[in-house]
Amino acid sequence: MSVVSPGSVLPVHCARTFERYFLTQVPEWQLGEPPIQVVVPSESLRRHWVGVLSRERRALLGVEVLTHPQWIRGILREALLACELRPAWVEHRAQALAAREPVLMRALGRYDDGLSLASKAVVELIEAGFEPALAEPILEAAQAWPRQPKLGVGGLVAPRVTALIRVAKKVMEEAAEAGGVMPSMAITKVIEIMKREGAVSPRAVFFLGYADATGRVADLIDAARKHLDARVAVEFPSSPTEPSQRDGGVAFAEDFHSRFAGCFSAPIEGDGGSTAAWLQAEDPWDEARQVAARISTLISGGIEPERIGVVVRQAPAWSG
Repeated sequence: MSVVSPGSVLPVHCARTFERYFLTQVPEWQLGEPPIQVVVPSESLRRHWVGVLSRERRALLGVEVLTHPQWIRGILREALLACELRPAWVEHRAQALAAREPVLMRALGRYDDGLSLASKAVVELIEAGFEPALAEPILEAAQAWPRQPKLGVGGLVAPRVTALIRVAKKVMEEAAEAGGVMPSMAITKVIEIMKREGAVSPRAVFFLGYADATGRVADLIDAARKHLDARVAVEFPSSPTEPSQRDGGVAFAEDFHSRFAGCFSAPIEGDGGSTAAWLQAEDPWDEARQVAARISTLISGGIEPERIGVVVRQAPAWSG
């Protein structure tokens, strides 16, 4: 089974190798068929794939490269459903509602833009799959934490969690009254459409570049695989210091990966490539001297300066 097999899930251990493989496997579009759709998690990756496809395949007719919010809007437009996603409205309302919660104001109100932390927590909660119907059982559980010392939950945690849950519930209720302006609500509509019409609306859809996904986006990808026979490439990056081993951070995406258990095809392996080398420095000045010496060696060896990058935590400390 390959990435072009309908409903396949392809583990990708080397993104560059997969890119070359995909370019040879992407099917030819036929006039009169729906467009071939490549769905990616970010705008930067969308631009990358547009560049790769146009550069390597020249004029490639009938192929769309979309982020998943763009793909969601397209599905809803085809179904003649309103789709006005307003993430900024969601963040604004979450922050305004958080300001009405005394426990959150005491904790965050004295900081510049402190309530944006509460707003971000609410957005992440909703993206993970929170629904208003879940509020009551979560509130009951959180309110019981102070009476369960074995849990080791601090005394201020439960009131803050319950406040965030109340805010999340109210935001979702207001969003529903406004016609569903939240991505999570749009995903619910799209999944319903795919379940109802997927078999009668065939299309070639590829989800590429997803190493992990929030709960609702993961639901979307899994539903597209089941009901549209979408092909999914799941990133399993190798360790930069031990290419034969998986990167330790992959463990954080196991919930996402578990959705595809039993569906994985043979993985796309890389050729190993270069590995990361560790430099041990006595202090920041020694670190700078070692990096400068390494850059000098590379330039002396014929590497163009423009092809050398230095990534630092604080640029001003290095720019002098």
